[in-house]
Amino acid sequence: MADTNTSASNRDVSGRGMDRKVDRSKTKMLIGIAAGVGVLIVAAFVWAIRPAPAGYYVVDAKRLQIAAAEQGVMDEFVGSLAQVTPAQTVRLDAVEGGRVEKILVDSGDTVKAGQPLLVLSNTDLQLQLITRETEVQGQINDLREKEIAIERDKLQFRQSIAQNKARLSQLERDLGANEKLFEAGAYPLNKIKSDREGVDLQKELLQIEQERQLKEASMMTSQLEKMRGNTDRLEANLDIARAALGALTVKAPVAGTLTGFNPELGQSLAKNSQLGQIDSVADLKLTLQVDEYYLARFSSGLKGEAQIGDQKYELKVGRVSAQVENGTFKADLHFVGKTPESLRRGQSFPVKIFISEPAPALMLPNGPFITATGGRWAFVVNADGTEAAKRNINIGRRNAGAVEVIDGLKPGERVVVSDYEGFQTAKALQIKNGTKKK
Repeated sequence: MADTNTSASNRDVSGRGMDRKVDRSKTKMLIGIAAGVGVLIVAAFVWAIRPAPAGYYVVDAKRLQIAAAEQGVMDEFVGSLAQVTPAQTVRLDAVEGGRVEKILVDSGDTVKAGQPLLVLSNTDLQLQLITRETEVQGQINDLREKEIAIERDKLQFRQSIAQNKARLSQLERDLGANEKLFEAGAYPLNKIKSDREGVDLQKELLQIEQERQLKEASMMTSQLEKMRGNTDRLEANLDIARAALGALTVKAPVAGTLTGFNPELGQSLAKNSQLGQIDSVADLKLTLQVDEYYLARFSSGLKGEAQIGDQKYELKVGRVSAQVENGTFKADLHFVGKTPESLRRGQSFPVKIFISEPAPALMLPNGPFITATGGRWAFVVNADGTEAAKRNINIGRRNAGAVEVIDGLKPGERVVVSDYEGFQTAKALQIKNGTKKK
């Protein structure tokens, strides 16, 4: 126990044996670094959550498509898919109504011009034809009788005139003989006067008869012309009735493919009912839907090209519709030269229609921003890519890939060409994670 106490008393209970010297300057430096990092983190957090200036819209750079204005050659064209359609489509109607008796073809068949397609029956038209034929025959008979009567009257007129002339000649001969006797004193004065009066009277009677016959002949001729006119009209009506009866057999007006033709046996069709249509087979065209922006500049005669397989074919714009539906209008495109044999109705092919000749221009990609702004303004990005300010621009020509910038931009300036949805009313954009100009 004595040894134990002795050793315990020999220990250093003050703690001086565990003390070390500490470098206070190093500790201060570490504390300063930690404080600086904390300040930076706080500053970054404050920067991240800071509100955008008034009129600014904060948008992530990944959402935007940015392109630079560049000098190039502007080739203005309309590019889109055009559909193969028949160059000629003829509507098929039932000219006359009736009951369907026979169906001679089916929808989808190829028909020839004049080929019977459908047979109808119509009792009313048949009765009308019989009535017209009876009227015409009666009128023809009356006309023939009138012509015979006129010829008979002409013969009587000629006979009457001849008799009057013969009577006048006889009276003139008698007067001549009696005047010689009168000069010889062998014929009384009162008799010679009477003979002269008889000759004058006969001349007057002959003239009256001639005038009467002329008037009657003129009247008979006029009556005859009227009767002939009535007969012609009746015959024309008869032709119409016959044509109406013939129209009960519906025929193909042109050659082509019969479509939409679905009559049924026993069906009653009204007059002018649409039965279907006939599409030309050999003669095809392309139909293009064009944005209404080009309506004022799109006209017949413009040149174009179609890409069909590995080959290009020259096109020419035909009829252009002025009617706009859903922001587009229709235009017909015709092949210059031979139509490709491989074409089938309903196929679609890419085409280009050239609006103007190629010319140098400052250009931007034709992006969705054009729809949002109408080409009147755009968001122009600054040099470090952190902001984009709204700026007025002037757009000229355009095609499927590019638009011409007439005013408002310089070569190399960058523009947001993607959609402006969500920030179209902002005066400027604040771009997060913006990229610098390359």
